[in-house]
Amino acid sequence: MSELHQVQEFTKEISEKEFKSILIDNDLVVVDCYADWCSPCLQFRPIFEKLSNEYTNIKFISIDTDGTQWIGEKYDIDSIPRFLFFKNAHLVYEHKGASPLEVFEYFIKTKLLGLQLLDEIKEGITESEFEELIKEYGKLIVEFHPSEDDESEQLKPFYIPLMENYPEIKFLIIELDSKKTQWARKRFNIKDHFPYFIIFNNGENVLSHHIHHPEAIKYAIEEKLLGRTPFTHDSLMPEEKFDTIINAYENAIVFIMKEGSNTSSTLRNYLFHVAEKFPDLPMVALKLEENPWLVDKFGLEKAEFTRYGEEGKKIPYFIFYKNSEIVHETGPVVPTQFEDTIQGKLLKLFAVDEYDHGLEEGKFNTILENPLVIMDIFTVWCQPCIEVRPIFRNLSRKYSEIKFLSVDLDHARWIGEKFDIDSIPSFLFFKDGEMVHKHVGFLEEDMFEKKIQDNLK
Repeated sequence: MSELHQVQEFTKEISEKEFKSILIDNDLVVVDCYADWCSPCLQFRPIFEKLSNEYTNIKFISIDTDGTQWIGEKYDIDSIPRFLFFKNAHLVYEHKGASPLEVFEYFIKTKLLGLQLLDEIKEGITESEFEELIKEYGKLIVEFHPSEDDESEQLKPFYIPLMENYPEIKFLIIELDSKKTQWARKRFNIKDHFPYFIIFNNGENVLSHHIHHPEAIKYAIEEKLLGRTPFTHDSLMPEEKFDTIINAYENAIVFIMKEGSNTSSTLRNYLFHVAEKFPDLPMVALKLEENPWLVDKFGLEKAEFTRYGEEGKKIPYFIFYKNSEIVHETGPVVPTQFEDTIQGKLLKLFAVDEYDHGLEEGKFNTILENPLVIMDIFTVWCQPCIEVRPIFRNLSRKYSEIKFLSVDLDHARWIGEKFDIDSIPSFLFFKDGEMVHKHVGFLEEDMFEKKIQDNLK
């Protein structure tokens, strides 16, 4: 055992008998089930070690699941890291995945030390008692869920900073299992998606919705209770007014959504985060039902997107304007892609033409009319590709005479065949339409610059 921490480490097999002995000899035990090849496991290790020094009344042990395979079978461990919390030799909680220190510490305090950190009603509440709470608190957030609901449990630690940041708001958690609380399912139309939130503002129910991300709770508070919105314009408007608004801004994002759509609601919440990160960027939100002219103006379908990266012009839909011209359009994409579009297309923080959904060979041949070209061939699941992307973008600003482009190989298979790409990332250097160099693998910025100097200068 290291002097730096109090974790007892089992890198080789620990027998089930020895494990049971540890549980019997210690009232409180936390077990870290990990593997050496698991990156999140290794990243979490310093947090686990730090907590072992702070909670000396708890026994912390780590077990390599590759060396001790019986533990995976016994506790049905299908993903790692997995943390097992034992109290008096009984398993009282399982935590899946690596978490921030504050989150993991919350479960130590509540599951092992028995601390009550949130206002929870587990024994049930009548509708009349609930009405009294609505009258008592001007701003009230109620989270409903059945007991032992895993998603609800994982969200609880994030309520603590929300309570600290919004002391004027009452947070209340109510379990639905009691017969006393069954009225709530019918009154608020609660189905089987939890946690389910009801928000009251001065007695008025302003939101009833399943929310599964702490940031979404924060943004619901900002909009529904504090009257803040990330949108410069968010209302019904004629097409002429829309054109006037767009012409007034250098950069703008238009978000077209559908009332009652979970996808639209999720992305609308995400735009609060965008507004925090890019506070000077105007955003316009329009509901398709209120503004039917949008269909013809942008050639939209009335169908809805069902997943990230899906092609088409369905709802919800984003349109990016620069100097009154459309520079990009897209359906739902992951946050990194969305913010990359802002930085590249609107703010011009880099000069890479990014083809996340493929590149036709004819278009590529047109690009090669530029005298100097570097093409980054990547996929979204390739970690070295992700790590080299900031370097590639930085170089695009530095070498303005070179055309930089990146292409997702999964959406442009012809590139792999044409240029014999068998590993990624791959970088192709072109001069006067001819490939003069090919590099496979990650490159540090200084080495990348040397290849530019050697091959394109």
